Amino acid sequence: MASQRKKVLQQLIKCIEHDFGFYNPTWKWSSLPENIKNNFDLIEKDLTLWKEKGYIDLFTENDILYLKIFKVPIIENPQS
Repeated sequence: MASQRKKVLQQLIKCIEHDFGFYNPTWKWSSLPENIKNNFDLIEKDLTLWKEKGYIDLFTENDILYLKIFKVPIIENPQS
């Protein structure tokens, strides 16, 4: 399970690195690639850690989940 989580996180980081700030640092979660958006529950603890470290913000507006990027996150020790 940890390897699947790491793979999803790596894919998310790749998306962020590719598009970070080019168009807009705030994305609808639903606009992310299928493998990322469908695995929110799998990476939720890691996203919370990234939020605590100031890499991202996750917020809901009008029942839509958004991801705002402040800086490109790194995978340190994905949470169990």
